[in-house]
Amino acid sequence: MLPILSLVVGSYFLALCRGGQLASTSWRRPNITISLEDRINIAAAGIEMARSKLGPDAQFDGQSLGYAGQLYSQMAEFDIATNQTRYRDTLKEYFLKAPHRSSNFSDVFVSPFRWLSPLLLTLNCLSAGFCTDLSAYGHAGAIAYAAYKDQVFLDYAIQSWYFGQKYTLTAQQVAAGKTDIKNFTIASQCQDSNNYGGRHILCESLFSSIGFCSCVSGVQNNALDTDDIGTLATGLSALLAKATPDPMYHKAAIDSASFIKDHLLNGLDQVQDIISAQPGCPTNSLQESYNAGLVIEGLSILYSVTGDADTLALLNNIVNATIPNPAWQDSSGVLTNGDLYLPRGLITLYARNLTPKFQEDIGHYIAVQFNAITDLATANGTNIYGNSWAGPPNSTFDPFHQINALETLVSAISLRNNSDSSTLPAPSPTPTESGITPSLPQHSSNKTVIIGAILGTVASMGVAMGIWVIGRRRRRSKSASLGMSRVSPFGIWYNFRRRGKRSRDALGEAPAPVAGPRLAKNAPVPQRVPPVAPAQNSTPVQPPVNLPTAELVRMLNERLQGQDWDEEEAPPDYPV
Repeated sequence: MLPILSLVVGSYFLALCRGGQLASTSWRRPNITISLEDRINIAAAGIEMARSKLGPDAQFDGQSLGYAGQLYSQMAEFDIATNQTRYRDTLKEYFLKAPHRSSNFSDVFVSPFRWLSPLLLTLNCLSAGFCTDLSAYGHAGAIAYAAYKDQVFLDYAIQSWYFGQKYTLTAQQVAAGKTDIKNFTIASQCQDSNNYGGRHILCESLFSSIGFCSCVSGVQNNALDTDDIGTLATGLSALLAKATPDPMYHKAAIDSASFIKDHLLNGLDQVQDIISAQPGCPTNSLQESYNAGLVIEGLSILYSVTGDADTLALLNNIVNATIPNPAWQDSSGVLTNGDLYLPRGLITLYARNLTPKFQEDIGHYIAVQFNAITDLATANGTNIYGNSWAGPPNSTFDPFHQINALETLVSAISLRNNSDSSTLPAPSPTPTESGITPSLPQHSSNKTVIIGAILGTVASMGVAMGIWVIGRRRRRSKSASLGMSRVSPFGIWYNFRRRGKRSRDALGEAPAPVAGPRLAKNAPVPQRVPPVAPAQNSTPVQPPVNLPTAELVRMLNERLQGQDWDEEEAPPDYPV
């Protein structure tokens, strides 16, 4: 019994150790409790609200063209999540209407800074988010191709990717120390930004791997921006590597992942914002959720293509550093200012189940965002979502705020419903300073099932063992009190009452002999041999009684007929 209990207890603790490494007990509503149908309806209503705000050119009037491209991605993602083709024809129409389609989606008006001189587009990417907008149509095309397998969408994705290649620093440009895109000196060597042993890495191996070189206004000039690298070089390249056999995309994605690993992670594996291409290669320690989300998405797709163990290890480290990062959330786990890219990166990873030890935690984290958006960031019935997911809601439509929220609403379609999980009831919530009401920690249904099964098994085994021990002791006690063994082919009938009469084979009487096929007249009756060594202190057993043959025949007939002997009835004839 002890080895079995040890094994069960060991399994119990092993189950507790799996998962739960990242989830916090202070997270606000970490479970999905509404049906899949309701989640689909919520996401669809949000998409339709955004579509209703598009103009005749399939763009949001007066807004960045990149916002419409991000909506296109979400429409295709919705069809993938729901296994539909609801938006296929609509997306074909929207792409044809895009005003910058003929120039590989590279028109200056894609930028939020479209009022600046078009000359600036040929010099650099102007700020964080600009190159991300440029790639929105490439991402939308690649996702639409994955959803519908229509070559026209793949062509759009390839067009966008080639525009990004114009800003790639090649090995030849690094060797020459300059590029035709912008007039600045490229450092031939860079100190490792993570300072691993103070080693130096050739910029040839660094900058030739980048899909975008962006110039960011402010302290960091001539810098390489994480969201540009993650969006175009890693994410879009990985999507195209998965969609086509061309090794060019494969290599671009791998090189970008290597650069991110070597230069855009700090000592805690947190994704940093930018690194300068000038001598010294200083980095900006600013941390943004969208940078982490873009990198997670790109690495998830890349690993699904290559199966490379180093890529998976890098992905695990970044996820481990990202989800609990307080830079963009408080203890409730809610992304207070909303974000499109972190939920998209995490659901890309979740859908592929590439990191099993974090799978439950990722699902809970996305559930926290979904519940915050639907509870705190929208007014009932409006299907309009505000910028702050911690509330209060905003009734004025803004495409940027809407598409941020839509990404999580679409992502939640792929999550498992936890409404049937066994959790303790939460007490009355106490509002926090931020207006968020955290709930009690809710254990995941998987852990509940495992723990319940283990405890149930232990209890069942304990009860069964107890019954067996008690039964064994009773048998031993009965055997000791009788001091003899009663064995008879008619033993089953001994303790039954027939017709209200007690069996004639009362305790102490000799059991009837076994009747053979033929009973000779006046044949000697076999005698029962008493036990050799009766138990001590047992009740004296009466000596056997020799019965006449007629009485034995009467008893045998009574047992065979199932009724008492009738004195008027003659015994059956037996052949001689």
